[in-house]
Amino acid sequence: MTTRRDPHLLSGAYSLDAVTPDEAAAVEEAMAHSEELRGEIAELTDTAVLLGMSVPAADPPPALRARLLDLIEQTPQLPPLADTEVEADAERAVPIAAEQPAPAPGVAVLRSDSRHVAPRRRRRWTRGPALLAGALVAAAAVLFGGGMMLDQLVNPAPQSTSASAFDQLRSARDVQRQTASVAGGGTAVVYWSKSLDESAVVLDGVAQPAGKSLQMWVVTGGRAASAGLYAPRGGERYELMKGALKPDQAVAVSVEPAGGSSQPTTKPIVVVPVAA
Repeated sequence: MTTRRDPHLLSGAYSLDAVTPDEAAAVEEAMAHSEELRGEIAELTDTAVLLGMSVPAADPPPALRARLLDLIEQTPQLPPLADTEVEADAERAVPIAAEQPAPAPGVAVLRSDSRHVAPRRRRRWTRGPALLAGALVAAAAVLFGGGMMLDQLVNPAPQSTSASAFDQLRSARDVQRQTASVAGGGTAVVYWSKSLDESAVVLDGVAQPAGKSLQMWVVTGGRAASAGLYAPRGGERYELMKGALKPDQAVAVSVEPAGGSSQPTTKPIVVVPVAA
């Protein structure tokens, strides 16, 4: 806890909504008695907004949508704020004085729309690591100009070739997908794109068999052609296949001897038909 810190040292964090409830209360109490602190927080808030608007508009990379969808699926939803929190925020509101004394000569006058900064409705600090990470990035942008941070956000570290290809496949405009249940538990999802001439198989909840291999097959008119082993690396769950699937085909996965077979030797654990 840092409730005894100088409120002026918390002005930057407060303007970014990155303080604990106790710290917020301390800053708001100090704001009620300090025109200088209110002006400082107003300027920092304006600066944060200007930094956000200073980045030129740009078309996002094709893989960005896929990464955002992954983050949305992995991020738990937060419960709504309780009514008691809203009431507590209202009680901490900083009163606005009816009149202000004339400024001393040489002292800059704050704009009328930002002269008095009322405390915003605050989220609870225990919102998880996503809020903390976002607050740290925003704070770095305000305090250090944001050059390096903005560059990392706009130009993230390059992914592996296979990861980039899979992201491009999932975000392709003509991408199609089919899902089927796997015998014994789990699901299989097949993606394909004619424009990229690529396909991929994703198995979820399916363990690699000990001493054997999972092998993918493209089935056309009852004939199965090997599409390679399903052996994701680096903790991934997908395997790419060269070529786009056609409406009269299906994708099957079977358990084969280690290293695979030229033809299926067991009944497939899943068959995913391709929709027209």
